[in-house]
Amino acid sequence: MPTALTFKMPDSKVKLKNLKEQIQALNFEWQAPDEAINSKIDFASSSLAFQNGQYLVNGKETEVQVNSNMENTDKPTPTPALFKGFFRVEGQIITVFFAIIFTVLIIFIAFGRKIYKNMFKR
Repeated sequence: MPTALTFKMPDSKVKLKNLKEQIQALNFEWQAPDEAINSKIDFASSSLAFQNGQYLVNGKETEVQVNSNMENTDKPTPTPALFKGFFRVEGQIITVFFAIIFTVLIIFIAFGRKIYKNMFKR
């Protein structure tokens, strides 16, 4: 039966160790994806394949090195918002533009009403 396991990501080594122990304590037989998945991708000059838990490049078995040393990774630096000021100024310009249009519309309505009333006074 397919099962999904969800958990809160641990933020320390102790919590990670506890999480691993909790998962191992579950009485489940987990599927090994390397035994069930076979795939192949062909490129113009080479082919990559994954069969029976082995990576193959152009039909030859290859060992894949995984570097999971998380301690040496740099923290991402936030990128500055490029258009933040532009959109703030643009919003103010549009507000002024609509205020002017609204004012002109009110003036037209006032004059039109006055002209309409004057038509019946004669």
